[in-house]
Amino acid sequence: MTVAFQAGTPAVSLTDRALATLKRHVSGINASVITQHALRSAKKQCGSDDVPTDVLLAELSTASAMFLQPSVRMQVTSELLALMGDQDAKVARYVTVPIRAEGDLKVARMACRDVCLELGVNGFLAQKILTAVSEVARNIAKYAGQGVVRFTADQARRVIVVVAEDSGPGISNIDQIYAGLYHSKTGMGRGILGVKKLADDFDLVTGPTGTTVTLTFSGV
Repeated sequence: MTVAFQAGTPAVSLTDRALATLKRHVSGINASVITQHALRSAKKQCGSDDVPTDVLLAELSTASAMFLQPSVRMQVTSELLALMGDQDAKVARYVTVPIRAEGDLKVARMACRDVCLELGVNGFLAQKILTAVSEVARNIAKYAGQGVVRFTADQARRVIVVVAEDSGPGISNIDQIYAGLYHSKTGMGRGILGVKKLADDFDLVTGPTGTTVTLTFSGV
């Protein structure tokens, strides 16, 4: 998944800029809470202090969710991109949702609704995206144990991209599933085929170290 950020922007510098930007929308205390939480989460995710700007921006979006309305969060994201010197960026990652248990499905659905609301997506298209997100998040919780669902809006292509990643054991019988020859009691095979039909573009990469599903929805 490609995110148009200026290469080489130090994470600490971005944190300072994010703090100043957030202070225009929330109190100084809340702005500090958001930026520090986002930086800690980004470092933990990357396993080092060297945090890519796209990861930090994703964590800033997630951390700000409880303080900002969706439309304001979209504005803040645009302001952060501008501060990084990428005024013409056409891609912005909005939300990253960790999936560790069934209870996180609700969070993923709420995040999906937020992204759709930010972009003015409603009706049948919004329902398609929400249904697909619910299914891929459920698969992570049930079969992999943990993973993430990421939402990206590509304004240039007018699409929403949903990426579901996990570090589970992979899907060993994916060819049978694609061929419609496998139907488990849990409905896993039908779920994957259903998600594939919902998305305008579908890509699945699976192996013993995990599975990544990328869904693209057009007409945004």
